[in-house]
Order: sequence, then C-alpha cells, then structure tokens
Amino acid sequence: MMELDDAAHRFAELTALIRAGKVITLCDADRPVAEIRPLPPRSVERRAFGLARGVFTVPEDFGKPDPEIEGMFYGKRP
Repeated sequence: MMELDDAAHRFAELTALIRAGKVITLCDADRPVAEIRPLPPRSVERRAFGLARGVFTVPEDFGKPDPEIEGMFYGKRP
C-alpha cells in the first residue's frame, strides 16, 4: 500500500514493480482508493476467421440505407 503523494513521486519505481507482476494499492489518508495491476499478456496469435460462423445470421438488408439513421447524420427525418 502506498499513499497517493508518495506514488506520484515514485512513479518510475512503481512502473517497474507493476511490470514485474506486483499489484499496488493506492491510499488517500490510509484509505485504499485504487489498485494498479499489470495487464494480462496479449495474445500474439491472430484469431481464426469464421469463429462465429453459425452463431448469428447477417440480415439480407444489412447494407441497405436506413432513412432514420441517415436523418440523424444529415438532419433529415423520415
């Protein structure tokens, strides 16, 4: 646990600790107010195309203009 003022002055040190996997709890007047934690590692693998095949169906009119939405962009109402 670390006070906010102390954390602001030691930010570079905290960054190194976080990168090493440590979770830092920030406090204000000895009350915990936030945690800083490392993010999970990002996957370097690309997702396979078609993973959602069969989960939903794209409607036939998917690409057709919608007058209501066009009105929102261009100021016209249907």
